[in-house]
Amino acid sequence: MSKDLSDDEAIALRKDATAQEPSLPQQAGRAFSQLETVMTAALARRQDPPVVVSRSGTRGKRRGGTIRVRALARPEIDYERIARALLEHAMDEMQKSKDPKKD
Repeated sequence: MSKDLSDDEAIALRKDATAQEPSLPQQAGRAFSQLETVMTAALARRQDPPVVVSRSGTRGKRRGGTIRVRALARPEIDYERIARALLEHAMDEMQKSKDPKKD
Protein backbone atom coordinates (compact mmCIF):
# COMPACT_ATOMS: atom_id res chain seq x y z
CA MET A 1 0.00 0.00 0.00
CA SER A 2 1.54 3.25 -1.11
CA LYS A 3 -0.11 6.65 -0.78
CA ASP A 4 1.16 10.19 -0.82
CA LEU A 5 0.26 11.46 2.65
CA SER A 6 1.17 14.61 4.50
CA ASP A 7 2.99 14.24 7.80
CA ASP A 8 -0.18 14.93 9.77
CA GLU A 9 -2.16 12.37 7.75
CA ALA A 10 0.54 9.74 8.21
CA ILE A 11 0.66 10.33 11.98
CA ALA A 12 -3.14 10.11 12.20
CA LEU A 13 -3.12 6.86 10.18
CA ARG A 14 -0.43 5.37 12.44
CA LYS A 15 -2.35 6.35 15.58
CA ASP A 16 -5.51 4.76 14.15
CA ALA A 17 -3.67 1.55 13.29
CA THR A 18 -2.08 1.44 16.75
CA ALA A 19 -5.49 1.94 18.37
CA GLN A 20 -6.88 -1.01 16.39
CA GLU A 21 -3.81 -3.24 16.88
CA PRO A 22 -1.82 -2.09 19.98
CA SER A 23 1.06 -4.56 19.46
CA LEU A 24 1.69 -3.45 15.86
CA PRO A 25 4.58 -1.03 16.67
CA GLN A 26 6.32 -3.70 18.76
CA GLN A 27 5.89 -6.29 16.00
CA ALA A 28 7.31 -3.85 13.46
CA GLY A 29 10.27 -3.12 15.73
CA ARG A 30 11.01 -6.82 16.18
CA ALA A 31 10.71 -7.48 12.44
CA PHE A 32 13.09 -4.60 11.71
CA SER A 33 15.55 -5.92 14.29
CA GLN A 34 15.49 -9.37 12.67
CA LEU A 35 15.99 -7.77 9.25
CA GLU A 36 19.04 -5.89 10.55
CA THR A 37 20.46 -9.11 12.03
CA VAL A 38 20.04 -10.99 8.76
CA MET A 39 21.54 -8.16 6.71
CA THR A 40 24.53 -7.83 9.06
CA ALA A 41 25.19 -11.58 8.86
CA ALA A 42 24.92 -11.51 5.07
CA LEU A 43 27.43 -8.65 4.86
CA ALA A 44 29.80 -10.46 7.22
CA ARG A 45 29.66 -13.61 5.07
CA ARG A 46 30.35 -11.54 1.99
CA GLN A 47 33.48 -10.11 3.63
CA ASP A 48 34.85 -13.47 4.84
CA PRO A 49 38.46 -14.08 3.89
CA PRO A 50 38.92 -16.49 1.00
CA VAL A 51 38.89 -20.18 1.84
CA VAL A 52 42.30 -21.82 1.92
CA VAL A 53 42.42 -24.84 -0.37
CA SER A 54 44.27 -27.80 1.10
CA ARG A 55 46.77 -29.64 -1.02
CA SER A 56 46.00 -33.16 -2.08
CA GLY A 57 47.52 -35.74 0.24
CA THR A 58 47.89 -33.46 3.26
CA ARG A 59 45.83 -33.95 6.37
CA GLY A 60 45.09 -31.30 8.90
CA LYS A 61 42.31 -30.26 11.22
CA ARG A 62 39.03 -29.76 9.44
CA ARG A 63 35.94 -27.93 10.52
CA GLY A 64 33.71 -30.92 11.13
CA GLY A 65 34.24 -32.26 7.64
CA THR A 66 32.56 -29.25 6.06
CA ILE A 67 33.50 -28.46 2.49
CA ARG A 68 33.10 -24.86 1.41
CA VAL A 69 32.71 -23.97 -2.22
CA ARG A 70 33.14 -20.43 -3.47
CA ALA A 71 32.64 -19.14 -6.97
CA LEU A 72 35.62 -18.02 -9.02
CA ALA A 73 35.23 -16.38 -12.39
CA ARG A 74 37.26 -18.48 -14.79
CA PRO A 75 36.50 -18.92 -18.46
CA GLU A 76 37.56 -22.58 -18.54
CA ILE A 77 36.54 -25.43 -16.23
CA ASP A 78 39.48 -26.94 -14.36
CA TYR A 79 38.57 -30.62 -14.65
CA GLU A 80 41.74 -31.70 -12.88
CA ARG A 81 40.84 -29.72 -9.76
CA ILE A 82 37.29 -31.05 -9.79
CA ALA A 83 38.58 -34.60 -10.13
CA ARG A 84 41.03 -34.12 -7.25
CA ALA A 85 38.31 -32.69 -5.02
CA LEU A 86 35.92 -35.54 -5.84
CA LEU A 87 38.62 -38.13 -5.29
CA GLU A 88 39.59 -36.65 -1.93
CA HIS A 89 35.94 -36.54 -0.89
CA ALA A 90 35.43 -40.16 -1.93
CA MET A 91 38.53 -41.22 0.00
CA ASP A 92 37.25 -39.41 3.11
CA GLU A 93 33.86 -41.12 2.78
CA MET A 94 35.52 -44.52 2.41
CA GLN A 95 37.64 -43.86 5.50
CA LYS A 96 34.53 -42.88 7.47
CA SER A 97 32.70 -46.03 6.42
CA LYS A 98 35.66 -48.20 7.49
CA ASP A 99 36.03 -46.51 10.87
CA PRO A 100 32.69 -44.95 11.90
CA LYS A 101 34.04 -44.10 15.38
CA LYS A 102 36.22 -41.29 13.96
CA ASP A 103 33.40 -38.96 12.98
